[in-house]
Amino acid sequence: MKKTFAMLLACIMLIASIPFTAAAVEVEDKTVGVGETWEIKEDTFITGNLVNNGKIVIAAGYSLTFTGAGNLVNNGTVEVKNNADLQFRGTVGKTLINNVGASIIFNANATGLLRKGSEAENHGNITNIANMTVEGTLMHTVKIPGSFYETYDYRLTWNRKTITVFFEVSYFMYREGDVDEAYTDIENYTRCATSADPSNPVFETVEVYHGDKLFIMVTAKHDPDETKSGNWVDSARMNLYADTTKIDVTTVLPTGSELASNENPEYAGVYSFVPTNAVTVEFGASSYKDIVKIFDITLPRTEAYYVITDNNDVDRVDVEFGKTLSFRVVLEPDYDKSDVYVYVNSLYQEPADYGYYRIAGPFTSDGFADAGGVQNDLTITVMGVTSNESKEQLSGFVAMFQEIIAIIQEIFSYFTSLFSGLGSLGGEVA
Repeated sequence: MKKTFAMLLACIMLIASIPFTAAAVEVEDKTVGVGETWEIKEDTFITGNLVNNGKIVIAAGYSLTFTGAGNLVNNGTVEVKNNADLQFRGTVGKTLINNVGASIIFNANATGLLRKGSEAENHGNITNIANMTVEGTLMHTVKIPGSFYETYDYRLTWNRKTITVFFEVSYFMYREGDVDEAYTDIENYTRCATSADPSNPVFETVEVYHGDKLFIMVTAKHDPDETKSGNWVDSARMNLYADTTKIDVTTVLPTGSELASNENPEYAGVYSFVPTNAVTVEFGASSYKDIVKIFDITLPRTEAYYVITDNNDVDRVDVEFGKTLSFRVVLEPDYDKSDVYVYVNSLYQEPADYGYYRIAGPFTSDGFADAGGVQNDLTITVMGVTSNESKEQLSGFVAMFQEIIAIIQEIFSYFTSLFSGLGSLGGEVA
């Protein structure tokens, strides 16, 4: 009996020591209906088409692999659990269509693969897409608002009116083989259609390769009924969002630089981002204060003086287009006897009340304003500031020089009188 039990135990131990391998399952075509869930708990190979209108869950430790002509059309949710795997290894051609509203969710430790030669379109969302190795072609759908009109209440003390600004929207996709600065060439951009109603924008749908950068150029142009209403707009402050993520400004392009005249230059804010999902781009600028041009003006400072605004700004100040800049020069105690000369953009300025210099008008005829307001960059230059000691020394030198001149004048007067007297000694000539 003992011998029989020992042999039975040995057989059990031998069977337990043999590695267990789960059998893989091969599926040709399958449809997951609305409200249904297909939970994958064994390695599964799809050789045909899988249409998901419900939910697919790949359990931890298992994989779902598309082979042959396998194709996924996802209208629902595919969740890849931790340590699970989703792979597209089909023949050359389209293997994945992630439709609008659909999502593929890679958990933190899940993995995925789109092999080289396979193509996929993503119109929905892929969570943790970085977990997926993309060797093939993956396209993300990006919706861009068309060119549109926006109306603003532009309220300044010198100018109160309602302004309509036309924003031209264009896009450029940075693809393999493009030169680094290709986005600065206006000819490379495609202009979006115009949305007549800002509340109902016309969207341009573009397909962007995974990993490529999308550039969106926004140019503020004047309305046909105005002459220069776009000049106060800084389109690099439009606040663009890809869904809820803010898109960074890349640069500002002078789109009117090729014009013969700079009377009405156009500037474009260029935004760029790398889409990793299907997104909708939106503009966030409902008030003129969101987009009004702001000038960053340096307020000069030395050991002898500093410049301060009427709002107590020192070193630098931001001034909105059309607003008045008021500042004064404060001399340090050892320099307070100086004769100060102030220039703005090389033009001499006279101080107004209480020693303030008020820049309340443009320095050129260009600009939207009918009258007044800062409309371009300003450079403040302060001259004539010298130490009191130097000024006293100079004053002493001037006084001494003046004394020397006076002495010379006295000597000259003396000799003039002397020679006049010598001339009279000869009497009159007949």
